[in-house]
Amino acid sequence: MLIGCLVLVLAARLWWLGLAVSALLASGSLLYVLVDLLPDQDIYRAARYEGCRSYQTDLLDLGLRLFLAVVFAWLGYRARRDVIANRGT
Repeated sequence: MLIGCLVLVLAARLWWLGLAVSALLASGSLLYVLVDLLPDQDIYRAARYEGCRSYQTDLLDLGLRLFLAVVFAWLGYRARRDVIANRGT
């Protein structure tokens, strides 16, 4: 789904889609930190103990989400700039 949105932002110059996906990814990352990583609940500790989760993979997942949010914001900004520049011609 993210790849499809990325193609739409690049090919169709849907700048608003790039900014919307960026906002969703950033807010989802914040929610991920507030729900899973900060409270360190019993269920999360048990999943870490069993090997289902780890801090390293969770931080890597968070970093990937934030990286994609920045990429979508940058592409949305560039697409918007191109749309505005081409509007006068």
